[in-house]
Amino acid sequence: MRAVLYTHDMEPITVIELEPWAWEFLREQGQVRLAVYRPACVRHDPDETPQPFDMSQWIVRITAEVLVRGQHSSLMLFTNDEEAALLLKSVFLPGQHREVQDREKSAFAQGFLHALNNLR
Repeated sequence: MRAVLYTHDMEPITVIELEPWAWEFLREQGQVRLAVYRPACVRHDPDETPQPFDMSQWIVRITAEVLVRGQHSSLMLFTNDEEAALLLKSVFLPGQHREVQDREKSAFAQGFLHALNNLR
């Protein structure tokens, strides 16, 4: 299920797709912790001492609050781990799919035509 992840200040961070188990866990427990992939690190100075690894910066704590509107209830997701949340795999909202697909087709066509022109 897709959901917008917000800061506690109600600023949207990203749109994520949660597995059904995580969604149910959020409904029952009100919070879930998700691990994010640590980005690759390249050091410039080989003599530099490595920074101690802090696992807490690679965990996103998501809390859920129920929003009730009329007869319909929905979960709103919040986090304080804003930087780590940006490392979660984001997805597009259903209304954005067509625009993204059109942009991808256009980019492919431009690249293909550019490659054909370079063959001459």
